[in-house]
Amino acid sequence: TNIADARLSFPPPQRHDDGYGKWAGYDRPVSLPVTFTVAAPDQPAAIDANIFLGICETICIPVQTRLSVDPASDPDNATDTALVKTALATLPSPARPDFGISVLPGDHETLVVEAQSPGDPDSVDFFIAGERDYMFGAPVRSEKDGKLVFTVPILDRPSATPTDGGLYYTLTSAEGSVDGLLPFP
Repeated sequence: TNIADARLSFPPPQRHDDGYGKWAGYDRPVSLPVTFTVAAPDQPAAIDANIFLGICETICIPVQTRLSVDPASDPDNATDTALVKTALATLPSPARPDFGISVLPGDHETLVVEAQSPGDPDSVDFFIAGERDYMFGAPVRSEKDGKLVFTVPILDRPSATPTDGGLYYTLTSAEGSVDGLLPFP
């Protein structure tokens, strides 16, 4: 109640190849911070969430639970504060001109981006969230005219291109990670 919006954030993922396919994920415990926006700050809020995750190693196991939180019940809890600060510190920084991506011309079946990153270009990787009925294949990296380019197959897309928002991406390197929003292809 009294929650206007909720945004799930992700620490930078790693690229994995299990012999059957390539995927983005984690090989360590992670915290996934959720930022809630209160609709009326002067009113009490309550969070009731159904959580469904896939935990995978050699097979994927679905994990489902229900979470109920009253944010006002213990607002000065030092342990909770430390956990939240630690989780937020692992998140990518916002993209910037010297560390981010530019969308290049592609086609209906391909997303092409140029990556700008400080440091070693061999350590750079690009991740894009498949949402809003988009599904993407593994990015293929190449260099064109001295620039680092990722070509991403669009495996599935909505029947009509959305006009609001965009797709979240993360760019990682040995220098850290950034994330941002790119226009729907």
